[in-house]
Amino acid sequence: VSPFGGFNEGEQIIQVAKILTAENSFFRHIISGIHIHGVSLGGNAALMASVYASANPELPIYSAVANCPVVNLKDTMRSIFQENLRGLVFRIMTLSQLKDV
Repeated sequence: VSPFGGFNEGEQIIQVAKILTAENSFFRHIISGIHIHGVSLGGNAALMASVYASANPELPIYSAVANCPVVNLKDTMRSIFQENLRGLVFRIMTLSQLKDV
């Protein structure tokens, strides 16, 4: 999952839910429902997954919780990519993901 959270990550969550609940899934018989939780930038992924879940009524997604989702992306990005060790790590992660794409 990328450090940004949102559209693609929400779709990835839905894909994981589909895999876990598929007819041939080893876990299908022990899953009665799926609950999604995201924090900070992950909160955006949880919110988008809940939107995508409404278009997938066959999935047993019962709740989605977003704790402190990012509401001001510009300020958040400035904070994340500061000129410090954490910023360097996030830049490397982001560039690596962009390269893969």
